[in-house]
Amino acid sequence: MLKIVGFLHHAVQIDGGADGVAQARHFYGEVLGLPLDAGRPDIPGTPGWWFNIPPKPVEHAGQVDERPQGPPPLALRQIHLIGAQDQDTPENSISANRTAALNVVRRDHIALAVENLQEAKAELDRLEVQYHVQTGAVGAEQIFFQDPFGNVIELQEAR
Repeated sequence: MLKIVGFLHHAVQIDGGADGVAQARHFYGEVLGLPLDAGRPDIPGTPGWWFNIPPKPVEHAGQVDERPQGPPPLALRQIHLIGAQDQDTPENSISANRTAALNVVRRDHIALAVENLQEAKAELDRLEVQYHVQTGAVGAEQIFFQDPFGNVIELQEAR
């Protein structure tokens, strides 16, 4: 059994073109009123945004929550918007590489935190669950695998 200790984010695929990325920022930041997480690093070949789910309504639309770049702490609940474009390939986009490795079409997934990622990988190996290891995206190792219905699940070590 995996030792899940928290919910990190739900990732949804968006149009990765300049107009789509701008529309996404407007909708999630201005319409929904979610604060933008300024800590999202530049993810190779993957435009997009991370938005925080606030514990109470924000004072003004378009708020930006500042923090150092890197993996978000467990205390933040987030929606990650992952840009995808027709010309993406596993060689030029880290998220396209992941979808190819998992043999899935979309980049949507849920992310959960575990106490110890190495222990989680050992448990998945024991249970014969195939997974894909991703490094170089957010400054922390991530693993991705599918449930029996094809839904993608990400695991990261809790921070």
